[in-house]
Amino acid sequence: MFIKSHLFRAEMKSLFIRNFNALKYPALTMSKIRYASLAELKRMRQEAERIEYQSIEAMEPVIMEYVKAKHVWQQFLTQAIHYNFEDIIVDMIYILNFVQDVLLVKEARPGELFVRVAEQRDPLTKKTHKVLIDGIKKFPDYAIELKEKDPNMFEELLDDYAHCDVVSSPEGSSVVERKDIV
Repeated sequence: MFIKSHLFRAEMKSLFIRNFNALKYPALTMSKIRYASLAELKRMRQEAERIEYQSIEAMEPVIMEYVKAKHVWQQFLTQAIHYNFEDIIVDMIYILNFVQDVLLVKEARPGELFVRVAEQRDPLTKKTHKVLIDGIKKFPDYAIELKEKDPNMFEELLDDYAHCDVVSSPEGSSVVERKDIV
């Protein structure tokens, strides 16, 4: 749980914030999660079964966060192999294969949006949606786990997220910026 907490708080913060910001439905926010009761968290998780993005283009920055986090997926894979967590091994291999697909498309078609290329290939579209949607579901799953087992860590995690927001620079790269909530 502590390793997961570190990765969720440090290594994947931009990914989760950017992914939540790209959503049209459900309207998940770190603030809503932070102040939700356990029952409300479980309802949010149910709503996450029907993900809808603002647009196909809104998915592109999220995809690029997955690419930037390649070392995290490799670290999770190593840990999963070491501790024999078969489900995590399968998930990490899937994500790493997706990241490799993105890199290959970007190399072959520089300047084009990966999502535009993927929408022309049904298997790639399905893989993209699976990775991004599964990523959305993982956060409320982890929040529920923490709320039940370690409420202090839950508070620390969400406090950290609540003070951060992802903004885009003109070049489209992500920047994490501290913002105090009033």
